[in-house]
Amino acid sequence: MPYTSHDLAKRALGYLQLRQAGQEPAPEDIAGIQEYIEPLVEQLGIGGVAYVGDTNQIDGSFFLPLAKRLALEAAPEFGQPAADIGTTQDLEAVLRALTASKSVGNPVKIAYF
Repeated sequence: MPYTSHDLAKRALGYLQLRQAGQEPAPEDIAGIQEYIEPLVEQLGIGGVAYVGDTNQIDGSFFLPLAKRLALEAAPEFGQPAADIGTTQDLEAVLRALTASKSVGNPVKIAYF
C-alpha cells in the first residue's frame, strides 16, 4: 500500500513524540515537517541512498525508515536535539539496503546470432 507525504509527516511527528496515539497532529506541525520532505528526498536521491520518486506514492517497504530519517532531520525545529551522524548513517544504510536491486535468481537467456 503506498503512503502519502501527509502519512509520512504524521509518522515522523509520532517519532518526535509530538502527537498522541489516535489523535491528529496540529496542522502547523504537519506543515512545518512537510517542508523537509522534498529537500530530504532529493538529498537521499542525489546521495545514492534511496530514490523515492513521487512523495505521494511512497512504497510501504521503506516508509518507516524514511519517516524516522525525516524525524531526525526536522528534530531541531521542534525543540529536540539534532541527531548524531552515526544515527543518520545507520538509517540511511537501512534505506540503501531496502532499495538496493535484488537478484531474482533466474538465469538470463542469451540469444546468439
